[in-house]
Amino acid sequence: MLAGRRAQIYIFAALVLCVLIYSVYSNRNSISQAGKTGKSLPCSEFIREYPKVIDYSLASSKEAPALLSNFTEDFLNYSATLDRGFGLMYALSWNGALYVKASFPEESSWEAIVYGNESASLLNLSEDYNTSMEGIKSLELYFANESYEMLPENSPGISVFCVSENGGNRDITFRRQ
Repeated sequence: MLAGRRAQIYIFAALVLCVLIYSVYSNRNSISQAGKTGKSLPCSEFIREYPKVIDYSLASSKEAPALLSNFTEDFLNYSATLDRGFGLMYALSWNGALYVKASFPEESSWEAIVYGNESASLLNLSEDYNTSMEGIKSLELYFANESYEMLPENSPGISVFCVSENGGNRDITFRRQ
């Protein structure tokens, strides 16, 4: 009878030891977030993501101007949560037409001018701008007293300018042939 009780104690001790070892070495399902090293930069995110929209439009035979415009609207809404001073402008050359979209913070001083065939016209970019590429010699963005050439060199092609309080100015060109 005594041997039976001793065996029960050993079995109970072994179970307790197993539970302790399991609790120490088990991989618990827990969520841990790494500390942020700095603010996310909307400029670099946009520059990294918009080529995927162009690639998708080429692969699916869908129109890039509409896809890029929708993506940009969604991105601007998203970026407002990260950086209220974020703004951008792109000029997309697609199938012989020029598509321009711009959105800058209210306090920013900027204007865009299309030059072509002996004339120049100031763009009203509160709405999307679409026109034929025929006769257009250049598209310049004047932002903070500096000039940026925005006309894509190839078709289809795109030029992107974005500004951010967090990330400074960027002037990046992406081209597809």
